[in-house]
Amino acid sequence: MRRASRHHRRTDTEAPTRVAIRGLLVGAALIAALYLAMSLFNGVPGRGYGHVDVSFKDAGNIKKHDGVRIRGVRVGQVETTDVDDAGRVVVSLQLEPGLAIPSDTKVAVRANGLLGARFIDLSPGKASDDVSGGGTLRAGDDALTFGVPDALDTFDKETRGALAVAVGGLGQGLLGRGTQVNQTVEDVAREIPGAIAFLDTQLTAPAANRALVPSLRSGVDALDASRNELAALLAPTDRALQPFIDRREPLQRTLTDAPSSLVALGAATREGRPLLAALRALSVSAEKTLAGAPAGLRQARALLKEAPASLGPAGMLLRAVDPTVPEVLKTTGALKPVLTPLRAGLDSAIPTVVTLGRYGCDLKSWTTGWRSMTSWGGTGSGPAGPAAAFRLLLIPPSPAELLGTSDQSSGLTYKDPYAAPCSYPSTTHLNLVPTTKARNR
Repeated sequence: MRRASRHHRRTDTEAPTRVAIRGLLVGAALIAALYLAMSLFNGVPGRGYGHVDVSFKDAGNIKKHDGVRIRGVRVGQVETTDVDDAGRVVVSLQLEPGLAIPSDTKVAVRANGLLGARFIDLSPGKASDDVSGGGTLRAGDDALTFGVPDALDTFDKETRGALAVAVGGLGQGLLGRGTQVNQTVEDVAREIPGAIAFLDTQLTAPAANRALVPSLRSGVDALDASRNELAALLAPTDRALQPFIDRREPLQRTLTDAPSSLVALGAATREGRPLLAALRALSVSAEKTLAGAPAGLRQARALLKEAPASLGPAGMLLRAVDPTVPEVLKTTGALKPVLTPLRAGLDSAIPTVVTLGRYGCDLKSWTTGWRSMTSWGGTGSGPAGPAAAFRLLLIPPSPAELLGTSDQSSGLTYKDPYAAPCSYPSTTHLNLVPTTKARNR
């Protein structure tokens, strides 16, 4: 007999209310987990973080949650950024609990990679007061350091175009000068060891380098004080260089021809030096001459004033002399063949006349003696009567003179055959002098 089937109602289905409550609980758990994850990004809730505000002149593109590091170790993050009434950027830092930040801590904004991210670098000082409980640090004006993105930002469209023109001009300037460029590279490579030795010397003398830094800073401060004036020079410099750019092809041709022109100029300069020396001598002589020119001009002026009275008789004299000029020319023409031998004879006689002039008093003494000799046989007045009026003294030459050798005698006396002019009357009659006196002459 078939057993009758029974239909039983399932009882494992939960009630909708319980399902809804469970869904609400799961959703709340998910929301709580999401909130916790988001809050953990800002820090662990309930943890006692330190807080420091940093005032920057320019903080760059620093953003919330950017890291804070001390000597490369992450110690916090950027919490908020704002701008105060003075226009400075105020960045609030969230720091790890228990981290002491001295009040003289230095702050820098540095690049964190090549994509533009940044972090704040703290260099703790040695001050005793701590500002991690809510104090404020003031960063220097140079706290922002520039990285690759900042450098690339400077190359905007206009800058890139100008750079392309500059690179093109550089290429044109180097065109055909490969040998010179290679020589320059070789020279630079040769100087590198010397540069390295110089740097090693500088590194071994830190005191000298520290003394050099203030001097460099003084020079940079002077340039910084004059930056407006230096910037104002750029526009006039651009205008001054523009003609060279516009006329660069003729300028290039001029520079190409310049070496040969300079060589020719150097040769011309060397050849012109004698002319310059002559011109200098002429200028010196002219200066000496011009010094007396005013007095000469005054005398010439006086002469010209007096000249009219004398020019009349002079004109009459010249008119009277004019008929005799041809005869005078004939006479001088006839004498011209005789003048050359006559001048040669006079030139030959001049040394003799000059020598005789120096011995004038000796000639006078000789003529006086000659007159005394010619009085022989006359009345005479010698010291022993007329018989002593004529004296003929013979001074024979010494044997050494006859043989042409030096005096080998006893050296007591020396005969001076060529006495000085006009010295004969003051010497002994025989003109004998001691040997020592003769040698001292």
